[in-house]
Amino acid sequence: MNPCSTCRAELVETTWGQLCGACALLVGISEERDLIGDYERFQLLGEGAMGRVFLAKHVDSDEVVALKLAKVELLQQPGGHALFRQQAKIESALRHPNIVPVQGSGHHHGQPFVVMPLMEGGTLAEPENAARYAEPAARLKLVLTIARAIQFAHERGVLHCDLKPENILFDAAWEPRVSDFGLARSLGTPSFADFVTVQGGTNGWMSPEQARAEPLTTASDVYALGLLLHWLSAAQVPADGDRDEAARSRLRRWSPELAWGLAAVAHRALQEEPEQRYESAAALVDDLERLLSERPLRGQPIPIWGRGWHWAQRHPGARNAMFVLLPGFALVTLLMAAAQRSELRRSVLDVNAYAASGQAAAVLYQLRDYAEAIERAAADPAVQALTHGPLRAPTPRSGEGVGQEPCSTQNALEQPTALEPYASRFATLVVLDADGCVRARIAEEPAKPDYVRSSFHWRDYFASASREAEHPERITYVRKAYRSSVSQQIKFAISSPLFADGKWIGVVTGSMVAASTLDLPRMKRSETSERMTVLIGPFEGERTGPHPPPSGPPEFTLLAHGQLRRGSKVRLDELTANELARAFRNPSASTRQFELGTALPLQRADYVDPLLGGRWLAAFAPVGATDYVVLVQTRDSVAIRPSNGLARIGLVLAFGSGVLLTLWSSFYLWRQKRMAAK
Repeated sequence: MNPCSTCRAELVETTWGQLCGACALLVGISEERDLIGDYERFQLLGEGAMGRVFLAKHVDSDEVVALKLAKVELLQQPGGHALFRQQAKIESALRHPNIVPVQGSGHHHGQPFVVMPLMEGGTLAEPENAARYAEPAARLKLVLTIARAIQFAHERGVLHCDLKPENILFDAAWEPRVSDFGLARSLGTPSFADFVTVQGGTNGWMSPEQARAEPLTTASDVYALGLLLHWLSAAQVPADGDRDEAARSRLRRWSPELAWGLAAVAHRALQEEPEQRYESAAALVDDLERLLSERPLRGQPIPIWGRGWHWAQRHPGARNAMFVLLPGFALVTLLMAAAQRSELRRSVLDVNAYAASGQAAAVLYQLRDYAEAIERAAADPAVQALTHGPLRAPTPRSGEGVGQEPCSTQNALEQPTALEPYASRFATLVVLDADGCVRARIAEEPAKPDYVRSSFHWRDYFASASREAEHPERITYVRKAYRSSVSQQIKFAISSPLFADGKWIGVVTGSMVAASTLDLPRMKRSETSERMTVLIGPFEGERTGPHPPPSGPPEFTLLAHGQLRRGSKVRLDELTANELARAFRNPSASTRQFELGTALPLQRADYVDPLLGGRWLAAFAPVGATDYVVLVQTRDSVAIRPSNGLARIGLVLAFGSGVLLTLWSSFYLWRQKRMAAK
């Protein structure tokens, strides 16, 4: 606390303000009063450019006021009286809640004076007062209040020209008041036309043009407001060199801090050229009000997320509703999309199952046509006669097994004339005798030299027929697919045993290249790489050298597929093959092979195509009791395509709500951390 200006003793609070004890006693008991007009003068409170301010009391009402008495030095200068009267006139005309008003005026022994309310809170320059505005929000409200008062003065044609902390006073309610318009000039006077030069000011608080004694505009007071804002933030006024450098430097990137907004306002207000500052106090007030209401500053580039932050701050109800409703909408939309996809998958699977049943029936009837041709050939005596002829020496039976190659003595085939009426539908038509030796053959490709001396007793189309020869029925049967030893193509066969005089004498078999000659009745216009019909069949094991293939469960192989290359063998995965074997187990009575089965199609929503990969919606239908299966499959992405729009909306809502919540949380936590650090 400052000492008494009269006796330098410690001050105490009195009715007349802060006085030392001795002076307070003298004031109370003195009969001799220092009167200035109707006011009794007491302690000196401060001194300005044009006068001294005293603590005073009205002699009648005992109202304590601040009395400003013109300096003698001012009155001795030419125009001094006029200058003081002009200040009094300006301050009397400015009636604003945040401008110190003039209550009266007069003369005392030729010295003019003005009377003002006593501002009991002191000035902003006092450290304890400045400390009350350490927080950005408090600084913003203070500077906004002062800027509104300056805007009020500008709107009435008045420049203050001497804004500084010493001229910001506080009343008993701690409301700030702008005071000391000693250097103010009225824009309406003839001397102020064309922005005449204003002389004087406080070093460090003048704008560059005022320091150079150049004509002034309202931008000069804007510069002082920027200095005041900087001083409140940094607790000091930047030096001239630092001030210019700060004005020329770019503001750091945007952040959600209120301090950043205040720095941006100060940065623009402190530009050296008046044209680069706020054009008026009203423009500066507008930006400060934007900061107060969490809106973007004018003329300051702010990223889109910054604008989103401001919007969220201004509309907390909408923001909170968005944070709650957006994830809810996203969840509901995604659940609806999932339900729609599930329904679409079920519908596509049902359609595929219906199509697979129809295709399986068509394939079964086609196989039945092949079987009828083989049956007619098996019943033809000319075909039966091909199993025994002069071209093969008899094989001794005693002491010889199957592995001793009974066909080694054969050196030629019979003329296949008897087979020609039945060969048009097959790639290969062969007659084998009871030892599995080829006796006659009609085929598209020529046979190898050792073909006529090879036994094919291990082939399924022979072995199965030889086992069925024990039964009195003449059965034509669809056999397992196999790889041809002549052409290396994947084929499948239909064979029937041959009988003569009730005795089994051999087998007649017709083979077809599976991938090219089994022409499924497909729907050509709808068959694509995303929707297709596939034929799957059992495949006999490969023979290794002279040894027959190992016994065991049959392999399931793709026989007809839109992407199957000629001669390629592509197996079905073991899990699916086992599932098909269980679902469509072959009945014990082979005579039922060409009858339509009663088993329902097997549906798989997670089938992986061996050639195309990816997830498919598959329906498997048995081809009678032949162990062959028709597969109708649709790519999963195609089936659920109608739900993609709804799913995208849900994903966008989920992503957007996640991004918004993340940004908001990050900004909020970062802001809280910065505030806690301060």
